[in-house]
Amino acid sequence: MATALHGVEAVFLMWPLPTAAPALSVLDVVREHARRIVFLSSGAVRDDLDEQAEPIGRLHAEVERAIERSGMEWTFLRPHGFARNTVSWAPQIRAGDVVRGAYGAAAMTLLHEVDVASVAARALIDNGHAGRRHVLTGPQILTQVEQVRNPR
Repeated sequence: MATALHGVEAVFLMWPLPTAAPALSVLDVVREHARRIVFLSSGAVRDDLDEQAEPIGRLHAEVERAIERSGMEWTFLRPHGFARNTVSWAPQIRAGDVVRGAYGAAAMTLLHEVDVASVAARALIDNGHAGRRHVLTGPQILTQVEQVRNPR
């Protein structure tokens, strides 16, 4: 990682592992080169809880805490649902008029990945985002059933 970080001032981090255990080691290397880190966290992280109730929120909160302790300038992006995830329904839609899933009543806002990337780019290059937790949401809350009925 050190070679890839040579000359880098800001880093965009997406955590690829199922555990936060290696975060401190990763952040030690990043801190040697960069002064700013923008972390793609999760909308599942709840600041009102000391212990996160759900596994995705727990993992991202643990990485966030490690980043906060790193001494780097940080910004956390907490997106909710990604629009791209609905593509997983495509084979069912092509095969007929029924989409089967376990969580039809689950409701969330959807974001296009380009919008998330735009916010990340601004946080990487602009001042004024240090120490901020940006909650990213889409224009409206939709259940998964509504998403299937109203494709855009």
